[in-house]
Amino acid sequence: MLSPAERGLMAAHGTWRHMFDYGAFSSRYPVLFWVVALVVVGLIGLPYAWLAGASLPDRGVTLARPIGLLLVTWLVWWLASLRLVAFTRGTIALSALVFAIGSAVIVARRHREMRTWVRTHWRLLLVAEGLFWSLLAAGILIRWANPDLWHPSRGGEKPMDFAYLNAVLKSTHFPPFDPWFAGGQMNYYYLGFVLVAVLVKATSIAPSIAYNLAVPTLLAFLGTATFGATLALADSGVRRPSWRRHLPVLVALLGALLVAVLGNLGELRVLADWLHQRIPIEWWYWNPTRVIHHPSTEPGPINELPGTDFLSDPYIALWRVVVPWFGAHVLHLAHPVSIQPSGSGDKLFDWVQIVVQAVIALVAATVWSVVARRHRSHPKLLEAFTLYLRLFLARTMFSYGFDKVIPNQFSPMTPLRPLGTKRADSACEPFARACSTAMFIASSSS
Repeated sequence: MLSPAERGLMAAHGTWRHMFDYGAFSSRYPVLFWVVALVVVGLIGLPYAWLAGASLPDRGVTLARPIGLLLVTWLVWWLASLRLVAFTRGTIALSALVFAIGSAVIVARRHREMRTWVRTHWRLLLVAEGLFWSLLAAGILIRWANPDLWHPSRGGEKPMDFAYLNAVLKSTHFPPFDPWFAGGQMNYYYLGFVLVAVLVKATSIAPSIAYNLAVPTLLAFLGTATFGATLALADSGVRRPSWRRHLPVLVALLGALLVAVLGNLGELRVLADWLHQRIPIEWWYWNPTRVIHHPSTEPGPINELPGTDFLSDPYIALWRVVVPWFGAHVLHLAHPVSIQPSGSGDKLFDWVQIVVQAVIALVAATVWSVVARRHRSHPKLLEAFTLYLRLFLARTMFSYGFDKVIPNQFSPMTPLRPLGTKRADSACEPFARACSTAMFIASSSS
């Protein structure tokens, strides 16, 4: 619960009319202000991405905007969480200035190298920028056709998302207040909403308008970052004949298409049904995420390959013993870790399992470092591990998009199972893991 002092600060932060004016220039021309904000965060993040992505074929420029936005947001969130400053436009400007100065320093020290790289890779930059703005424009047109945010069927989960976004925007400090429980503090992972709120508050665009610009922006982030990750996987750095020189870029465009566009082709099935019969309005949002339908009298589709339970059962059974024990005897949790199978990955069992996996990884890395301290590198092991990641990531890039087009009843049979999750079921986790895998492959190949 919020203390009386904290509730007073929230109330004193300003009214909605004071914070966002629908008659203001920014709300009358929101796309213009939004595009300018995306250009600014891209320019801030570009030197950092270019410096960190030295081993990548695109030097990380496809991640410049997400990195720039993340850096500015991180400092704002940190300062507001420590109660040092309030979450205001002034704080956002201060954070942007800090990282803009850092960007200027990087450019000043590396301007010759950066200029040379741009001259030799301007076509790649043009393709990446064209992809980003094309995806953004397509997403805006879709939201323009149906900007509804309140209807539980037409809007999907947007009413809940919009409530959380508004709570973050209105909060003075973090964590934000709970929009569903008066006087309460938000008991939810909210940093993603802070990322969007920074753009919304910085541009002064009314939240109901900015929301429909933020969703296409995330689509453009996803597609462009996938382009960079796939390019890192496809470009081995060897010289190719002239007719194959652009093949890695074409493969990267295909990867972006599979992840950002083809994953939504379940909508074509709904469109075909609509042409032949009258369909409920909620089908447009929910059916593409429910590709395997079954009658209510049946238990549902098979999610394991028949006859292979002996491979997965011992692995699952081991975690069901270790995780509750670890929670009770190591973490000393107040409540026992219960095993409740569901489609959610946000249960106490899942979080404790992550802690156990982190501890196991730390112990294994420590033991390995001690045992193999005389060897500076392990090229054979790295080669085998990189080959496995290449094959696994290649499978993921194809299945990630086609899971919506071709209903697949069988889940991947590896411990890296979340990589096979459909995009609509878990929009960020499989993509984030796939990107990190691609980045590891590219950096280890340099």
